[in-house]
Amino acid sequence: LVQVTETTDSSSMAVDRTAPTLSVVSISSSNTAADVAVAGDTITVTFTASEAMAASPTCAFQTGGSGAGSDVVVTDTSSGAGTAWTCAMVAGDALGVVAFAIDGTDLVGNALMQVAAATDETTIEVVEGAPTLSAVSISSSTAAISAAYDGDAIALAFTADRAMSTSPTCAFQIGGAAITGADIVVTDTS
Repeated sequence: LVQVTETTDSSSMAVDRTAPTLSVVSISSSNTAADVAVAGDTITVTFTASEAMAASPTCAFQTGGSGAGSDVVVTDTSSGAGTAWTCAMVAGDALGVVAFAIDGTDLVGNALMQVAAATDETTIEVVEGAPTLSAVSISSSTAAISAAYDGDAIALAFTADRAMSTSPTCAFQIGGAAITGADIVVTDTS
């Protein structure tokens, strides 16, 4: 038997033992507050891979230590090298920081070392929906607190079920028409 050391058609083969890596890993939310999500929002994890990935890399989402309640949708954004995963938050998803884990292989089967953190330090926290108000009351500065006269101050007081990120606004109406010409002052007494 004669040893063969080259091909007759000039073809060649390279051995790839290099595992793929991810760079520019980021997590974002469709919520207007960039670092939170509520039921109905979509959370997206995006990354750029060092090489084309096999057809089905995976990304598992968890919120508050439990699996997220909706299917994860994989969108390949650049021939396998850039991918985005989206997960819609649903009512009942646990509150807390969103964790994710990306697994996959390159086209020849070299395994990606699992990635579970954003390279840009972004994080998303699932929070309850809109705050609810309790102990809502209205009063007047007049002696008869259930009535208000020209020049009286009217106070609306309430308790929110959690800290509010911005000052709430308040609009007063009389008979369905907005009160104009009066200053409305919001005071946080917590």
